[in-house]
Amino acid sequence: MSEAFIEHPSGGVLAAVVDEADSETRGRVVLAPALGMTTHELYMPTHVLNRNGFKVVRFDPRHHVGRSSGEMSEFRLSSLAEDLRVIIEWAKPDLLVAFSLAARAALRVISDGTVAHAVLVTPVVDVASSTVAVTGVDYFDMPLARMPESVELLGLSMSREFVSDAREHGYDDLGGSKADGSAVRSSLSLVTGAHDPWVSHDDVRLVAESAAGAGVPTALVTVPAATHELYRHPVLAMRYFKAMTGACLRTLSGVSTAAGVSIPTLADVIQSVAVMRSRSKAPV
Repeated sequence: MSEAFIEHPSGGVLAAVVDEADSETRGRVVLAPALGMTTHELYMPTHVLNRNGFKVVRFDPRHHVGRSSGEMSEFRLSSLAEDLRVIIEWAKPDLLVAFSLAARAALRVISDGTVAHAVLVTPVVDVASSTVAVTGVDYFDMPLARMPESVELLGLSMSREFVSDAREHGYDDLGGSKADGSAVRSSLSLVTGAHDPWVSHDDVRLVAESAAGAGVPTALVTVPAATHELYRHPVLAMRYFKAMTGACLRTLSGVSTAAGVSIPTLADVIQSVAVMRSRSKAPV
C-alpha cells in the first residue's frame, strides 16, 4: 500500500491509496466511492480485487468525507466528474469501478473515452428518485428559492446548489442517464440489486438498453439482494463484490464469472485490514 496526494487543476488535492495485486497483475482499476464512503470503507472491494490480480487505486473526492480538499457543503456531481477525470489521467487505469452516486458521474465521464472499460455497482441512475427514496423529500421538484439552504442526505449536509448543479448538468433524472449511456465510449457493466430499495432495477436495465442500442458492449448483472449501503451488510456486500470482480475478470481477462473469482472469507478480510493498519498510521 502506498499513498499519494495529487494536485488538482481546479485547486486543492486528491488523496489516493494504491494497493498492489496479490499476484501477477491482470490490470489496473480505479475505485470511486459511494456518497459518504472514504478510502477506508473501500478496503473490502479493494481486497477482493487485489486477491484476483488487480492493482487498485482508491481515492477520496474533493468536497467530501475523507482526506481530500474541500468541505462537504460544496459537494457537486460536476466536481466529482472533474475528480474522476483527474484520477483517471493520473492512474491510467484499464478499468473504472464506481459505486452508487459516483456511478452517475462516472457514466458521464466514460463518454469521453478516457478509460476503456467501466463497471458501475449499485448505480444511481435517477438522482431525484433515489434522493426521495433516501430522504422522503423531493428536493428536485422544488424551486430553488423554496428549497432549504442545506440538503441532508445520508447524514451529510450539502448546499442546495448540489441540486441546482445536478439539474444544470443533466444529472438529475433517468433521461440524462439514458442519454449518457448511449454516448458511452467504453465497455460497460452494470451490477445492480434485484430489489435495491434506493435504485430501481428497471431503471438500470433501461440505461443498459440505451447503451447496448448505441452499440456499446454492455452487460447487466443482477445480484439477488435487497440492499444498497454495502458497507453496512458485509455478507450481502460480498455478493456484489463477487459480481463486480467477475465483470472485471470477464472484461480484461476473458475469465468466466462463475469459475474465475476468488472470494476471501470475512475472517481473511478482517485479518488483512489489521495487517494494513499495522503498516501505516494512516487509515486504509
